[in-house]
Amino acid sequence: MEYAKNLRKWKYFLSELVKKSDILWIVIPYEVLDDEGHEVPPLTLGKFISEYKIPTMGVSTINLKMGQLISLSVTAEGIGKQAAQQIIRYLKGQSIYQIDVESSMYYNLEINASEARRLKMTIPTEFLGFAKFTESD
Repeated sequence: MEYAKNLRKWKYFLSELVKKSDILWIVIPYEVLDDEGHEVPPLTLGKFISEYKIPTMGVSTINLKMGQLISLSVTAEGIGKQAAQQIIRYLKGQSIYQIDVESSMYYNLEINASEARRLKMTIPTEFLGFAKFTESD
């Protein structure tokens, strides 16, 4: 799909996606411009997104502030731990070419409790042990 930088086009693409989706994964929509060429703040876009009764996910806590339901993001602490483990292997004599590139092993799952209530969704009890719950209004 094309990346929309114009607000009208962005709204159109979103309205079309909502028609065919049960949930949307929305990357933080920076650089969406209004008709005068001014950047539209992500929180303003979040208000537009919330007009739809569809769960949305993102990759940062700003997505929760925008009113999205779930954020799944890597943690800086986790990235640091993994980098330290790789550095230790190198310092112990392992060749840099023998150290694999890794995907992150540490994630934050955050759930916007306000949005879950608005969408009348029940959060599975299994999430209670590892998800962080926030409120956005």
